[in-house]
Amino acid sequence: MPIISPRNSTILPRSNSPTPNTSTSSLQSIIHNQKEIQDSETRFQAVLSNTLAINYFQKFAIKEYSVENLLFWLDVELFAAGNSCDIEDNYFEEQQTAVIHARYIYYTYIYSDAPLQVNISDEIRRDINWPIDDDDVVERNMFDEAQEAVYQLMKGYTFIGFEDSP
Repeated sequence: MPIISPRNSTILPRSNSPTPNTSTSSLQSIIHNQKEIQDSETRFQAVLSNTLAINYFQKFAIKEYSVENLLFWLDVELFAAGNSCDIEDNYFEEQQTAVIHARYIYYTYIYSDAPLQVNISDEIRRDINWPIDDDDVVERNMFDEAQEAVYQLMKGYTFIGFEDSP
């Protein structure tokens, strides 16, 4: 029975040993594909962690009409990082800032009429705890599931095209 790799949703074989019907070349192909998947993941993460590479990736995404995915991913990274303060006065200010940032992300990328709406499932969209009020405590991980879905889209489509481009 196949398993799904958690980060890339690729179906991988459960067993590492060949079955009687599996030829050596197909086993080598499976091993090569697993290595390629890992290498692709590493390369994509390297792009997302390098400012210059992100700039080139963003220019490519603009040409491909998919820049909203990268912008959303970057905004959620900033939102999730947030500031953590132990001082009570700063905590209130931090929460107000978090509410404003969460609203910005929601109405820019998630909302049904968002100007840069990202392609996520209705289920993920519904799972985002919305609306939030000014006095709500905002969870910094509220967009994590949507961010992961967008990450997979970028890695599976935009990044492949980016790597193949001149």
